[in-house]
Amino acid sequence: MPTPSKQRQSAALFLFVAIQFGLWILVFKYTDHFWETASAFSLTVFAAVNVILWWFLLSIWERHVPAKVSWALGTVAWLLLFFLALTDRLIPHQ
Repeated sequence: MPTPSKQRQSAALFLFVAIQFGLWILVFKYTDHFWETASAFSLTVFAAVNVILWWFLLSIWERHVPAKVSWALGTVAWLLLFFLALTDRLIPHQ
């Protein structure tokens, strides 16, 4: 049986992976110029800042939010992404 801390961590990851996936889609959708002109250094800095920010937010979230809330919000987020993918609204056609 997982500990309550591990349950909160798993539930928070379930939510944050859905949020991260949705944000990446928005980033790729609206920042074409950045990805085409970015150097290796700027991409590395972008990735490092992204990882540090998400680690910080995740650690705060899992300490203060119950697992049931994270599971519920994660389910809504994943269902929304699934609906957008089924209706072909997730990624725009060029």
